[in-house]
Amino acid sequence: MNHYQTLGVGHNADLREIKKAYRKKSQELHPDKNPDPLAKPEYDRVRQAYDCLSDTTKRELYDLSLQREKNPYDEMKSFFHRAAQEKAARQTKSFSAKITLEEAFCGCKRFVPSANKYIQIPAGVTHGAKLKADDLTIMVYIAAHNKYKVDKNNLYTTLYIDAIQAMVGIDLYINHPNGEKLKTKILPGTQEGQKLRIAGKGLHSKLHGNGDLIIICHIVIPELTKDERDSIINLLNSSSAEI
Repeated sequence: MNHYQTLGVGHNADLREIKKAYRKKSQELHPDKNPDPLAKPEYDRVRQAYDCLSDTTKRELYDLSLQREKNPYDEMKSFFHRAAQEKAARQTKSFSAKITLEEAFCGCKRFVPSANKYIQIPAGVTHGAKLKADDLTIMVYIAAHNKYKVDKNNLYTTLYIDAIQAMVGIDLYINHPNGEKLKTKILPGTQEGQKLRIAGKGLHSKLHGNGDLIIICHIVIPELTKDERDSIINLLNSSSAEI
C-alpha cells in the first residue's frame, strides 16, 4: 500500500485534500482515542504518508519512485492498451459504392460523407471489388442492369429472334455498356439456347483478365394469322411432313 492509498486520496490530490484526509485518519487512529493494538502501527503509517505528501520536494521524489516500481504486468497492460489505441487510429473506414454497369466500364466518382471527399472508381472495376484510397476501403457493387447480367468478369445478355431469323441469319447491332456500337452476325441455322461469344467485351479483372460478352439466343414462335400461315406455306411449298 502506497502513501496515497494509506490516506485514501488520489494521485492528483492537492494539499488541502491531503490535509483533510490526514486529520480524519489521525483522529480515528490516535492511540489516545483508539485502544485497538493495530491502530498504532496504522497511525504511524498515516503520519509518515502525510509527512511525505505534504512536502512538495518529498512528494515529487516519491512519485518518481512509484513510477520506477511499476510492475511488469502494469507495463504490459499499458503497452497493449497503447497498441489497441494505435490500431484503432490506423483502422480504415469502409464505404459501399453502388455503381451502374456503364460506370463500371467507364469509371466514375463517388462522394464519401464520412471522409468529406470524392473518390475515383477506375474503369473496369468488377462486382464485389475492394479499392483502397488513403484510409478508406471502398466496396464496389454493380447495380442490376435491364439488359446485361454480370458473372465474374463476363457479361451475359439474351437475344430473342423469330424462327425465320434463326433459319436465315441476321446482322446484329449491340449497344454495349462501354459506349461502343458493336456489329456481329447471327448465323443461319441458329438453334434455341445457342450461345454467341464475343471475346474480350466483358469486364476486366486482375484475377481473371478480360471477360467475354455472351449472347444467349432464344427463338420465339410468333402467332400467325391464317393469311400469314398460307403465305409461308406457299413460300415453302410444303404443308406436310412424313417420317
